[in-house]
Amino acid sequence: MKYTRLYTDPGGETHFEDIDVDFSLRGRAGDQAPPFEAKALQFQRTKGEQNAVDWHTAPRSQFIIQVSGGTEREVSDGEVRRFGPRTIILVEDTTGKGHITRTIDDGTEERVMLFVHLTE
Repeated sequence: MKYTRLYTDPGGETHFEDIDVDFSLRGRAGDQAPPFEAKALQFQRTKGEQNAVDWHTAPRSQFIIQVSGGTEREVSDGEVRRFGPRTIILVEDTTGKGHITRTIDDGTEERVMLFVHLTE
């Protein structure tokens, strides 16, 4: 299993990185990854009224779990990726040039995301 990390390098450029989940811990119900400290969960629902958010940085370090619909994200190094349902992004570009977020359908589909706000 993988998730995509979106981060800022020391020069302020934003990049994608694919991360393999480390299932190195053994739990009663199976293999587990080391935990992340989280402070809040927040659902967001967006309909066709928001098709794009121009260049911006993340308000905090957070996981974004795409529940329904899809988004396209463009980072400042020029790479563009699409994220559909059941994809996970770790957004850590709280500084630098940031990224663009776009809706990838015609704007009629409801998009639901779960944000997991990480403890700083």
